[in-house]
Amino acid sequence: MLGIHQNPVKLQVHGAELSEFNLDLGNNNLRYNLSLNFSIRNSKSCIGIHYDRFEAMVYYNNQRLGRVFVPSFYQGHKNTKTLETMFQGQNLVLLGDDGRRKFEDDRKIGVYGIDVADEANCSVPSQSTVGFL
Repeated sequence: MLGIHQNPVKLQVHGAELSEFNLDLGNNNLRYNLSLNFSIRNSKSCIGIHYDRFEAMVYYNNQRLGRVFVPSFYQGHKNTKTLETMFQGQNLVLLGDDGRRKFEDDRKIGVYGIDVADEANCSVPSQSTVGFL
């Protein structure tokens, strides 16, 4: 019997630069320009992972602003991959009165609650040598 332990792949944001984040109150369009630097850690000791599809998404007030597709790549065992992504554009956001007040408060202090999520389809390449546990 072959067993593979489920060590999670870890994603960590190391840097972010928000150069534009403006809400047009007349038409509810939010213009944004956000660059993110993050890393993905494969902590498995003997298994590499091929990311067939990797997508990063950003949200403000539970509304998706944008998404970026990263080209497929292979990550070896005990390896960290650093990625840089850029999210930019404009989206219609429906904030309501409370959400608009929250946006104005965020704007005044210069700190916005932007959430980052990822989604990936992965595969583990087959190998000719199999170890038994």
